[in-house]
Amino acid sequence: MRRVRSCWPTVEQELLLKASLLKGEKGLSAWKKWRETDFDKIDYGSLRLIPLLYRNLLSQHIQAPVMDRYRGVYRSFWARNQLLFHKVRPVLAALHEAGVEIMLFKGAGLLLRCDMDIALRPMEDVDFIIHRDDVNTVLSIVKKLGWWPKFGDTLINEATNEISFRNESGQFIDIHFHALLYAEWGIHELTYWNGALQSDFLGVPVKVMVDTDHLIHVLVHGLAWNPVPSIRWVSDAMLLLDSLSSIKWDYLVEQSRKLRVTIPMYRGLKYLKEKMDVVVIPEEVLIELKRCRTSLAERMAHNLRTEPVLPRHMNEIILRILTYYLYRPRCPFPGILRYFQLLWGLDHVWQVPCEGLQKLFKGVIAHVCRSDSWLLAKKFLDRVRGEYSLRKS
Repeated sequence: MRRVRSCWPTVEQELLLKASLLKGEKGLSAWKKWRETDFDKIDYGSLRLIPLLYRNLLSQHIQAPVMDRYRGVYRSFWARNQLLFHKVRPVLAALHEAGVEIMLFKGAGLLLRCDMDIALRPMEDVDFIIHRDDVNTVLSIVKKLGWWPKFGDTLINEATNEISFRNESGQFIDIHFHALLYAEWGIHELTYWNGALQSDFLGVPVKVMVDTDHLIHVLVHGLAWNPVPSIRWVSDAMLLLDSLSSIKWDYLVEQSRKLRVTIPMYRGLKYLKEKMDVVVIPEEVLIELKRCRTSLAERMAHNLRTEPVLPRHMNEIILRILTYYLYRPRCPFPGILRYFQLLWGLDHVWQVPCEGLQKLFKGVIAHVCRSDSWLLAKKFLDRVRGEYSLRKS
């Protein structure tokens, strides 16, 4: 188990990625090394790559006893995705009939755009984007069809970026207002809506992002630490780059500048080119992205997203402040207090400092409680307390 929280694949995860995505001797050599790890102890992020591994080995006519186990994982994710899609279809159909414009992205969008086997991209939910003006219509339809907010009451304001819903069967849908979580004020919205492509989700007309916008989202969203290792950003990006040839590299660099995401774009593309042998990435694009000027706030925000070293609440609050500064630099100081008031659902602006301090305190305590030193101290105190109880009795 890694000590440092990071979005980058570990040695074992990188071997699995190569075994799942590369053909020939490189892929097979990586698979043979990865097989030395205990399959029963792999993380869930790695488990979600097993369908890709199974299909890649099957295409190379590999025969081994472990293939039966891989096939079982493949079939399990195939069944789960099929059930998820059929549960979500009535929602999308009702929204389409009501005139709501829908854009699928993340897993579902990738499956539609790359015309993939549904098992190859395991999903926990279906993500789609709507226009904020349609939110009341969407909420009414979704609740009427038996889906309810995952986190209790639904709070919708200008600080809300997404709403998660759950049905009685345990499936989830995530409704977004913007594609990028940390650029949540519409800076990218018109571009990807205007260039969206028409597609079909089980007979329901939907839209999907153009390939370049989708690649930007995969890299920016993927290069962020997650409790469940988000290493599938590598496979998603490679599937886009391998299946499609319509990446507009000049547009990618221009959008990366506008969105202030040149750092994750450069580091993500460089990783794909150097570690995963993705030769279609032009060297001049990497040079251009590396040359882009970045502010201290951009670099700090990227570091907090990819390798957070602070307690969770502290990391999140600082990251929110930095991104607010990056995307709303002209707003006065009270504006950020108003933003946190909306984000946390408070009644008054003056409650923000108290709420922030409370979250920071809880985060620090939780962080300390999870550390090895605290566990050792707790065990020692429990032992002393136990010995004292025995003596007293």
